[in-house]
Amino acid sequence: MEMFVALACPANHQMRERPGISREKIHDHSQAADFAFWSMETLGALSLVGLLKFKSKPSVPNRFLIAVLVLSVIGLALILWTAGLGGKIRHPEIDSRKINRTGTFIGA
Repeated sequence: MEMFVALACPANHQMRERPGISREKIHDHSQAADFAFWSMETLGALSLVGLLKFKSKPSVPNRFLIAVLVLSVIGLALILWTAGLGGKIRHPEIDSRKINRTGTFIGA
């Protein structure tokens, strides 16, 4: 995690200084990224537990497989949501609001 934070923080601070960049959008993206990251960490831990617990058994229980599958889909959805929020930081055309010639947003 430290390596990721070390790489993300300079970009975070660099983007805040650019004109037309919303700190609120950076904050939203950062919060979503944290949540997605820890969701995937949980999925990895659950998968590791399953690997160790069921390595000597001939099959894995269906409930466990379904739980891992559901967490995988949720993790994918969270990462896609985070990516969408990140795209809105530099690509105002993704956002529903309009921008004027100076690069600032018009409307709410």
